Amino acid sequence: MLHRYHTQFDPQRSLLGIDLSQRMVDISRSRLGANAKIIKGDMRDLGIIQSGSSAAVLSFFAIHHINPEQVLAAFKEWHRVLCKNGQLVVAAWEGTGQIDYGDETDVIALRYKKDEFTTWAIESGFITDKCTVEPVEEIPMEAVYLEVTKDY
Repeated sequence: MLHRYHTQFDPQRSLLGIDLSQRMVDISRSRLGANAKIIKGDMRDLGIIQSGSSAAVLSFFAIHHINPEQVLAAFKEWHRVLCKNGQLVVAAWEGTGQIDYGDETDVIALRYKKDEFTTWAIESGFITDKCTVEPVEEIPMEAVYLEVTKDY
């Protein structure tokens, strides 16, 4: 997603990518090269980022790997790092319960309802701009897309 953002929307902006997976860090580094700093880290603890210093946070299909309490912690951490009027955009699998990947992997993934995302955002101090649920063509699931703003 960071690569797409960089190439389609804002090639001049300084970017920082964070992922728990070293494999994903390596892939991102190879795609973005010098256009972004990519590090291994945790979205629930962005201590390397100064409070109020970020214009935007993008989280695409990562939040489903953590439980509801950890999701709320991530929202609060994102709120901390964003500047006034900073934007948060989150995409995740919509629904309830665990996603069954079959024999492909033992990775745990959870689905959350649209209303849960808006509640977490409001509890964390965000104003909800848009929250939609849309089908995903390649996969027989729906995704929730949330756009919120930090207003203080």
